[in-house]
Amino acid sequence: MTVPNSETVQAVIVGVRASQQTKEILVDDIGRLIVTAGPLTTDDMATVSFSPGNPGPSANEYTTWAAAHSAVAMLGGVRIIVIDDSFISPAVIPAGIYDMENIIIAGGVGPQESPLRLLQIAIGVTLPNLREIGGPMSIDSRATASVVVPTKTLDGCILRNSVILTVTTGGAPFFAIGTGVGYEIVLINGATIVNSAALPIVSLVGGGSLKARVYGEASGFSVDFLTGPAGTLFPIVENGIVNAVNRTQTGFSGTVASPSYTSIPRWDKQGTASVPITVTTTGFPFTRILYDPTAGTFTLSAPASPNTGDRWAVKNVSSSAVAITISGNGTTIESPLVSFALAASFALGSDGVAVTWEFDGTNWLVI
Repeated sequence: MTVPNSETVQAVIVGVRASQQTKEILVDDIGRLIVTAGPLTTDDMATVSFSPGNPGPSANEYTTWAAAHSAVAMLGGVRIIVIDDSFISPAVIPAGIYDMENIIIAGGVGPQESPLRLLQIAIGVTLPNLREIGGPMSIDSRATASVVVPTKTLDGCILRNSVILTVTTGGAPFFAIGTGVGYEIVLINGATIVNSAALPIVSLVGGGSLKARVYGEASGFSVDFLTGPAGTLFPIVENGIVNAVNRTQTGFSGTVASPSYTSIPRWDKQGTASVPITVTTTGFPFTRILYDPTAGTFTLSAPASPNTGDRWAVKNVSSSAVAITISGNGTTIESPLVSFALAASFALGSDGVAVTWEFDGTNWLVI
């Protein structure tokens, strides 16, 4: 049975008393089924607030992280620590080891609109078993050792609802994935992992593997978010821009697998009409390169290691007819100007020209 996101259905659950048989099933935004004995509310999850500087905390509000974590750790089921930085911003998690089994860190709870919260991770913080972060929240990790170090063979973490995760000020990668560990990071509804200060967010320490999975156009992994001497990155785009997992990872010496798309990919672009590409550039699958050759010639190369069915395109957004070089990047490519002849590269010189190619498993063919 398929149920649209955030809609509910009534169902009879076998094996419970008759008075409790009517249950509500909610399908959340990544397809999980949540069953409750009535309408699903935030009360179904135990919630406390970390509210540093709060002069008059009410019940379930704590002015220190340690107190909030201790309080929520005593409760059962899935629990949430809501970050409230309205008195002191950013809120800071101080040094310490805090087990996050079944504990979610969130910038807000419920359908109401919440302001963007600011959270800082201090030096000396580790958060074992952290598996979900909810927004809206910007997280700045300054820890000099990795905050999350998964040890289970299969594990993962979900970032959802406009979470922005960065590492700054000499910080270590937030996630450190060891040998033999298969880890998955899922970004949903505008969540992003960003290398904002030339500091990676994830390290494949000893040849593990990372599935980087993206839902939604505004979600994504940035260039150079990953480092490590070995291992494999598997980009998976469930619903969003095809290059939501940036394949340019210069600090990573392992393998970057070809992206997997579980829906029709949305085209991305390199350059814009107002700021076009003017230098030698390599394309990505399902990406349109907008270029301007007015200042001189350069080379545009097809995507490396293409899959059958991949496409890419170029478009001259200027009135200049200066010829540029189109390269197949190790694969033969059709020229639309020379009777669609196959070549390793060819000159393309025409103002306003736009060409799209598709990879047939052997060649890049004009479509």
